[in-house]
Amino acid sequence: MVRKYIIRIFFLIMAFLFSVIIINIFINNTPLERGGGISLLIGIIFYLLFLFFIYKLSNKFYKKHRALVIISFIIFVIFQIVFAYFLAVNPSWDFGNVYNYVVDDINGGYNIFEVTYFYQFNLNIGIALLLKLYFLIFSFLGINNYLVLGIALNIIFIDIALLYLYKFIKLISPSKYTYLFLIVALTFTPFITYVPIFYSDTLSLPFGISSLYYLYKYFYTEDKKRSYLVISGLLLGIGVCLKFTLIIIYIALLIVYLLKEKGRGFIVHIKPILLVSVFIFIPIVVYNGMISLKLDEERSYKEQIPLTHNIMMGLRKNGGFSIEDSRYTVSFPNKDKKQKANIKVIKDRLSYYFNSNKLVDFYTNKLLYTWGDGTFFASEKLKRENIRDTVVDDYIYGSKKQYYSYLASVEWIIILIMLVAGIIYRKNLSSSQRDLQLFIYISLFGVMLFFLLWECRSRYLINFLPLILLGAYLGFIALSKTILVKLKKAI
Repeated sequence: MVRKYIIRIFFLIMAFLFSVIIINIFINNTPLERGGGISLLIGIIFYLLFLFFIYKLSNKFYKKHRALVIISFIIFVIFQIVFAYFLAVNPSWDFGNVYNYVVDDINGGYNIFEVTYFYQFNLNIGIALLLKLYFLIFSFLGINNYLVLGIALNIIFIDIALLYLYKFIKLISPSKYTYLFLIVALTFTPFITYVPIFYSDTLSLPFGISSLYYLYKYFYTEDKKRSYLVISGLLLGIGVCLKFTLIIIYIALLIVYLLKEKGRGFIVHIKPILLVSVFIFIPIVVYNGMISLKLDEERSYKEQIPLTHNIMMGLRKNGGFSIEDSRYTVSFPNKDKKQKANIKVIKDRLSYYFNSNKLVDFYTNKLLYTWGDGTFFASEKLKRENIRDTVVDDYIYGSKKQYYSYLASVEWIIILIMLVAGIIYRKNLSSSQRDLQLFIYISLFGVMLFFLLWECRSRYLINFLPLILLGAYLGFIALSKTILVKLKKAI
């Protein structure tokens, strides 16, 4: 009984948080400069009409469903390639640092384990190793257009994530709505606009959703192969090495297990949970052991940027990146002194917000800064070091970017509304769907909490977008079932 109340309170909190984000987008986002929320409302109506048209069209060709899916993916990949060409950038910021140091290593320059940048930010070593291995394979074949190769890998990883998302929605609710939701995913702008930027945000995309897919197959289908647990653990473990925030998925798994299982179920399921845990930590332990061996301990102590730095930055203005804070941290000679200096600033900033009664306002603004941007910061990243000037640029980050912002906001609001609908009409989901929904929302709450404490930016949500879309699909199922029940009663 206590567990049920905990779960209910948790979902009420999530519904409140998502509602706050939705309301804020309507109030503060004015993509067409005039009309604001009214313009967004009109956009939502037109987008829903578009989806209704797709739904009717897909029903007409339902017998050729598989061919329709394949054709849709082919068209989507063509769109990705076209946008990659028009929006290509010369790698800069952290994305550029990783790319340039990897290419320099391959071309006979400094080994990545000798570069100061990776001593400072060793969380990026995983993505650097992936790119180095990938580029080396093609280098041996005489292919060295690494920018094109990186974009190609990005497209493959993004599309693998979307393929697993599609397989997942078919697994949890095989129906005439699956193709409709596939179109929602394929038209979701981050999966197109972020194609030119092959960084940890997108290259970690397939690992969370694929890991969860195999986990769900083991626990909620008749196909209970232990190999699914091994594959699930390894995929998530590798994903964590590429993007540390994916560890939140594992934490969510443990929380759901503790909330849902009791008595015999607790004993029966403890072995599968332990097996997954072992295979999650195998790649993580091997990866961290290799880094420890490769990096010079004394140099690492002097140059490493401690995790307290990101917490300190997360307490400045909107919680985003700050060059001033970065310069401040690196001005100290070693890790201990950097940490001490960071902690002092953290205490000062928290004290200021608390004493001035601005603590709630600060964290509200930070939540909205991270979760209220449907473009996921793409415009800002794509305008840096763009390779060619085209008409497309004008609509993505130029004088007419409000139309792109408008579309992105409309899509994101609909997804957030579906997340809230899933909570309101949760009782209409099956028990396995409710368990999956609980897992997804705990993961999303973990992401929210993490970025309230950490440096934040909407771009950091990208590797969780497949889970967010899966949660939205569950919301759509719950809402559609509710409508059908009411229609039957009315008849």
